[in-house]
Amino acid sequence: MFDYQNFLKYLNAHDENDTYFRIILYILNHQEKIPTMSISELADECFVSAATISRFCKHFNLHSYATLKKEIAAAKKFSNFQGLRMSKKEAQHIQSNPQEYLQFYANEIKQSIDDVVSHLNHAEIDRLLQNIHEAQEVILIGYSSTLDLAKSMQTSLMMSNKITVVPEEEALLNTMIQQANEQTMIIVFSSFGTIFNKNADLVNKITNSAAYSVLITQHTKNVFTNFFDQTIHATSNNYLQIGTYPLTFFIDFIVRRFASLYGKH
Repeated sequence: MFDYQNFLKYLNAHDENDTYFRIILYILNHQEKIPTMSISELADECFVSAATISRFCKHFNLHSYATLKKEIAAAKKFSNFQGLRMSKKEAQHIQSNPQEYLQFYANEIKQSIDDVVSHLNHAEIDRLLQNIHEAQEVILIGYSSTLDLAKSMQTSLMMSNKITVVPEEEALLNTMIQQANEQTMIIVFSSFGTIFNKNADLVNKITNSAAYSVLITQHTKNVFTNFFDQTIHATSNNYLQIGTYPLTFFIDFIVRRFASLYGKH
């Protein structure tokens, strides 16, 4: 599964003297050219061998350089404002009237927070927290922005003496899912269900494992959500423009509730 976040994560952990760092930097700065470049041309531009480019692709779970070119070409079909969950009309709105757009955006966030408050089922949440407390192993899974949510929840639960894991490497994640048993709890965070499009195979592994599986989402409903042992909808609607605000608020509440129930007082 290709994700630009993997490139950014690598850049954040290495310096410019690293070979893969330089390759990533070139790719990100020349995305328009990559789909038409041969592997030898990219290698020459990065002052490495074609074999190094092939190893680079394997390192990032890409089958080949051709796969990388295909993924880059597909990503470039989307405009930059689509990546920010804005329509063309909204992009024009913020360009022509930023204050009016800011108010619209703020109102959407307020509406989503109010939705969480009115939609939240406290009995359901307490059952979830009890399961987390009693589980021998808790695995938290997220991608891109929801990975940050998983890490935030991990840190907050640690303060209440509940240790969880957030496996970031796909190989480690697959191993942990394979080794999961009835005492394992796996919680997947996905605001809009994009994980089902990006990695349906992973979802199948999770839901077919011996672990108790939970999906925490906004209002995603599809065939995959039925496979989880428990699906928790933080809102009654999907708020596409505002990203993870509803889930951030939701998770902040439930970790505070966990601390009140199971933390040291």
